[in-house]
Amino acid sequence: MPRDFLLKIRVAEDERAVIKATAAEAGLTVSDYVRMRLAHQRVSQAAAERDTLRHLARIGSNINQIARWANTHANRIDALEILMRLDELQAEIKALTEPACT
Repeated sequence: MPRDFLLKIRVAEDERAVIKATAAEAGLTVSDYVRMRLAHQRVSQAAAERDTLRHLARIGSNINQIARWANTHANRIDALEILMRLDELQAEIKALTEPACT
């Protein structure tokens, strides 16, 4: 579709910097990024999202391994070890999600 019309808007310098950086992270031009956002389309954070999803998949794998092991070898000392490892996994998940929230 030909794009024959120009839309001008005023933004503050810090807003402009955020828009440009976010578009670059998503691998989009500023125009494509703004068009997608105005159309309420989801804009993925390509590299950052892939990295986070890869980490979460590894954590999920670890949880499955722990659950399998616990079902086979459960006793009090083992249960304590499992809880400690789950605490470590919870900290990893929190560390992964904190940058996305800020």
